[in-house]
Amino acid sequence: MKLLKKVILPALAGLVLSTAVMAADVVYPGAAGGGLVPPAGMTASKKFAGFEDAATGSSILFVDMPAEAWPQLKTGMTAEALKHQGVELSGPPREVKLPGGEAAILLAGKQRIPAGVFRKWILVAQGKDATLLITAQSPETAASKLSDADMEKALLGLKTRARLSAEQQVEALPFAVKDKAGFRLVNTLAGSALLLTDGPENTVKNAAQPLVIVAGSMAGSPPEAQRKPLARAAFSSVAGVNNITVKDEKAEADGRIVISGTGKDASSGEAVSIIQVVSFNKDGFIRSILVTREADLAKYRDRFLKLAASATPR
Repeated sequence: MKLLKKVILPALAGLVLSTAVMAADVVYPGAAGGGLVPPAGMTASKKFAGFEDAATGSSILFVDMPAEAWPQLKTGMTAEALKHQGVELSGPPREVKLPGGEAAILLAGKQRIPAGVFRKWILVAQGKDATLLITAQSPETAASKLSDADMEKALLGLKTRARLSAEQQVEALPFAVKDKAGFRLVNTLAGSALLLTDGPENTVKNAAQPLVIVAGSMAGSPPEAQRKPLARAAFSSVAGVNNITVKDEKAEADGRIVISGTGKDASSGEAVSIIQVVSFNKDGFIRSILVTREADLAKYRDRFLKLAASATPR
């Protein structure tokens, strides 16, 4: 249940094409464990693992969860739980079978946000070696261009695949890190970020090891006047760190914005140092973050800056 409350629910805020017809048209976004034939007007996103239609504001987001998350997700996607995220279901969850025979549940409803009312769909499926969590949304005002039936048709045509190798997942990212500077790859996140560390543990607890995250957004570069505010806002919201204080901010000649500061590890209260480098390019930006114990900053600072400098868009 902890996984459901802390990771899955916040992220959420029967027509099936024949396999023969669908196979040639299935698109697998990024390194996702599944793919589908996107509805008309939707294309693979450069911002996340999934599809989007910028003209209507519609999107389909893919997230690969551990295989063992299936039982918890299957029973935890209740009307009451989703209501806390602002999603009102239009009916009970539907248990369905995907074209490959995999079990799945489909939920549909609506979510009211300041931007308007969105139709919402959530598909949870047992993949080859992962649980797939797919969240789709489309404004009510776009119903004439994207019907409920068209969205459900796409979702229920989901084709799963075996998890890609770590190298393939990295290759699917919208950016490349040419020099890891001795940091070790742990995982990719949602098809748009890299997680690295230095040490034997893959799960970093209580700041016991340095944590490096490199994330890319290729949805267009913000105007120059908005870049510093964007970098500051991102720095103040580093996940897993409380009481963040900015100690230094520099705008480099190449357009990078480097911010450093301190905070407290949210779990242990350990004092940590943070460095963030945001590198802007014509297509978007790449954000690199280091979180490490204050006492270890000198050990990792130069290595991290070397890694951040090597991150470039593909």
